[in-house]
Amino acid sequence: MRWLQEKMQPLLVSTKEIAVRYSAHPKTVLKWVRAKVLPVVRINKRCIRFNVEVCDKVMNHRTAISKSMSNE
Repeated sequence: MRWLQEKMQPLLVSTKEIAVRYSAHPKTVLKWVRAKVLPVVRINKRCIRFNVEVCDKVMNHRTAISKSMSNE
């Protein structure tokens, strides 16, 4: 039963890991957080984590929008 609980929990990663995933600088990722582009899970006042699935959906949606705007 434990493996099922582990599978159901979202994958949370650090700012540095998200930056590597999207080929961006960690400071850029934090700018996206302040601009409310990327949602975060706040562990405490100084510690934030990112849900990989949610961030991927957001970034894919933003990419699709920018591609459609460049085609016009």
